[in-house]
Amino acid sequence: MKSKLTPIYAVTSISSLAGSLVGIFIPIFLLSLGYGLRQIMLYCLIRSAAILAFALLPGLSRKRVTLKALMIAQAPVQILILVVLATLKTTHAPIYYLALLQGLQASLYYIPLHVFFTKAADQKSMGRNVGVFLSLPGLFGIGAPLLSGLIAARWGFAPLFYISAAMVAISLVPLSQIQSYHEPMTFSLGRLKHLYDRYRTYFWLEIIENIQEEMDLVIWPLAVYLFARSTIQVGYIATLIGAGSAVFTYLIGRRSDRRAKLPMLRLGALLMLGLWLWRELPLNSGSIVAISAIVSFATVLIIVPFSTIIYGLASQNKAREFIIFREVPVFLARAIVYTIGFVIATYIHNLFWIPIVAYALFAVMPPVMGAQSNPATETK
Repeated sequence: MKSKLTPIYAVTSISSLAGSLVGIFIPIFLLSLGYGLRQIMLYCLIRSAAILAFALLPGLSRKRVTLKALMIAQAPVQILILVVLATLKTTHAPIYYLALLQGLQASLYYIPLHVFFTKAADQKSMGRNVGVFLSLPGLFGIGAPLLSGLIAARWGFAPLFYISAAMVAISLVPLSQIQSYHEPMTFSLGRLKHLYDRYRTYFWLEIIENIQEEMDLVIWPLAVYLFARSTIQVGYIATLIGAGSAVFTYLIGRRSDRRAKLPMLRLGALLMLGLWLWRELPLNSGSIVAISAIVSFATVLIIVPFSTIIYGLASQNKAREFIIFREVPVFLARAIVYTIGFVIATYIHNLFWIPIVAYALFAVMPPVMGAQSNPATETK
């Protein structure tokens, strides 16, 4: 089992390093080019819709091409995106077409990746496997955001995009070692409804959990940048969160197989609720650093047990089918954040109420997330 997981860990580590160099800075880069917050929110919304569209369109090619081939195909798409971003200042390429390309790349990368991990992981120690799967990329790219902030402040964003493109190309080496797996595509809207009926509680909680991820990965860095007007400050905050999260993810992942998941999830939700309420108060450099430090721990209390549950449910079904089903609530979460963000773009601080409501609901969530017909499945 270890040999099956090793190339997966390597791919995620190198790919995440590439992403850590540029991911949180793309919206900030667009701001620096003169695009407004409303345009950036629309960009993120189009990208999110494209991910779901490409995931839900199996088509003839999806039936014949292996998941590994799809995952390899995302690399040139990602490199193209990064080169376009690096030259965007002079070419003025339409950013909304770029958002569509990003949606295609994310669909080609993440769905196979989740399926490969589900099939390779040891179900009896899923929490431990998830801990390593999520923590290794963070440890591998622990200082990348801060380094990126420094480079962007000194030489601009273009070098970051080229370096990231080189890392994507390098990731093809371990990707070629992943054991090929093909699952016939029989997904349909009827199957989507069947999975929704069976996992209704999970579906709604997935929406809530992903609202938090979008707020932490996109909206919070934007808010910090608008406050500090410094890529170095944004990079420092992202590095602080990433370093703490990587360590806590590994530690909590090792213990989550022996601990009840529900109390951990509720504790994490209550902590995150308090942190977003804190962010509603006037911010200063000290409070931003303190909030980010605590977030690095609190978010792990949600992500690790919740991810363990997701991969457990995927392993009980056709993995590819369940992972595609998961994209529906993930998209709905993103649509909520970016649609509201588009409407109130000039008042980005008001978006903080979205995770406040979401975490309040998450903290009182039902004790069941497995199949509705088998309530005992996920009470541990």
